[in-house]
Formats: sequence, C-alpha cells, structure tokens
Amino acid sequence: MSAIFARIRWLYAVIVILIGMTLMIATFYLLPKPYSVKFSSWFIRLLIFSPVKVKGKCDPDAQMFLINHQSDIDIGIMETITSHDLAWVAKKELFDVPFFGLVLKLPNDIAVERESKTALIKMIKDAKKCLDAGRTITIFPEGTRSEYR
Repeated sequence: MSAIFARIRWLYAVIVILIGMTLMIATFYLLPKPYSVKFSSWFIRLLIFSPVKVKGKCDPDAQMFLINHQSDIDIGIMETITSHDLAWVAKKELFDVPFFGLVLKLPNDIAVERESKTALIKMIKDAKKCLDAGRTITIFPEGTRSEYR
C-alpha cells in the first residue's frame, strides 16, 4: 500500500513541477526579472505541502550560494527563501533537454561542461557577467543529489 502512495506522491510532484516550469516560461517576458522564477517557485512550494524551516538569514551582500543537493525541489525552495536574483550553475547537458533547457536558458543560467577544462574559462566569464548584473551565483558543488547526513 505504501508503494502505491509513494508513486502517487512522485507523480503529483512531477505534475506540480512541470506546471511550475510552464508558469515560469509563460510569465518570463510578462514579469520583471526575477519574478517569473520566484512566482513559479512559490507555486511549486505551496502545492507540495512540505514545511520549510529556515535557520538564520541570507547575507544581503552574498555573491555565491553553495548548496547540498538533497531533492528535486531544492532549487524552488532556494528561490523562495531569498530575494536574490539567482544564477544557477548547471551541467551543459541539461540546457539541451527539451522544455527543461528553456527553463535554464531564459534566465541566462550558467552552463558548465564538467569534462572540459577549457570550458571552465567560459563558465568563469559567464559567472562574472552574472555578478556584474547583480545576480548571485548558486551552485551544487557535489554536482548531483546526495543523501542527507
């Protein structure tokens, strides 16, 4: 019985995230930056019915956030707990995924080719552009989801 509920919860989460991403794409040119991303993130956060407990406060002068990637909703939660305009660093392959890649390309997030050392120079230049535009670099240093410890 619990396996059925787990599948239903997973399906519900996927549907909510897809609708949230669609909202972000649909409102991107209608709302000022970064409100389409924040709006869709709040939509996802409210519909997943998961409590969020924030300890401490974000530094208003922070230029980079390093986050431990623990779930599919980490990005949405981070977008809702800070007013910063976040520039996410993601592997280049994700930018090529239909629909999902558009969610990364529209706000000019930063693509990184993990296997190419020369591509790191491009990533650094992109990060500098984002910082110059007043955005905060946000990265999962581990690169993928990990278990909470």
